[in-house]
Amino acid sequence: MFRGQRSGLGRRLGGRLRGPGGPAWSRPALAVAVICACSFTASLVLQATLYRNGSGDADEAAYVLQARMLLDGHLTLDAATMEPFFRPWLTGEHDGRLFTKYLPGWPALLAASQAVFATMAVAPALVAAGWVAGTYRLARELLDDAASAVLAAALLAGSPLVVVHTALPLAYACGAATLTLASAALLRGARTGARRSLLGGGAGVGFTLLLRPFDAVLVLAGVVVFAVTP
Repeated sequence: MFRGQRSGLGRRLGGRLRGPGGPAWSRPALAVAVICACSFTASLVLQATLYRNGSGDADEAAYVLQARMLLDGHLTLDAATMEPFFRPWLTGEHDGRLFTKYLPGWPALLAASQAVFATMAVAPALVAAGWVAGTYRLARELLDDAASAVLAAALLAGSPLVVVHTALPLAYACGAATLTLASAALLRGARTGARRSLLGGGAGVGFTLLLRPFDAVLVLAGVVVFAVTP
């Protein structure tokens, strides 16, 4: 009954979006692909222009440092070598080794982007596109209406907070995008019993534990409650 009510709302909203006599959203996947491409491009453009030297948030340097450490095959740094010059931001020391504050998930993606594309800028851009796609899939799963799901994806893509965060080397957007995709997959798996969806959703939650574990626990708890509620 609850799904039916949401579906009806989505259809009415879709009708308003189309307008009198307007064409139906016959190809929602194409519309979402275009939005994803726009978000991807916007991220690259902002990184190359407005945020060419970052936003001034010192945490960005910590993520980039950790990514470069991974590229050089290091998880820690020699304190004796670093200390005469400077102490890297957000690092601690144990047994003569400096370790970074953040978990390795996002720095590993930045490092992979640098290794494959010769720039770390691609990783945030891919996050932007993935967040849009995940929003569409989650809205489609919850509302059971393509037009409403496309609208949700478009609103997310145009959100100033999303636009800014997907143009910075910070882990917030990656965590949110991964959890959005994982939630959509888990809910679909719970509804249909599809093993691929359950495995994909579980992998997404697992990866988020390497990014922002508390966020992963909070979102997963909500997904479980929603999935088991009649």
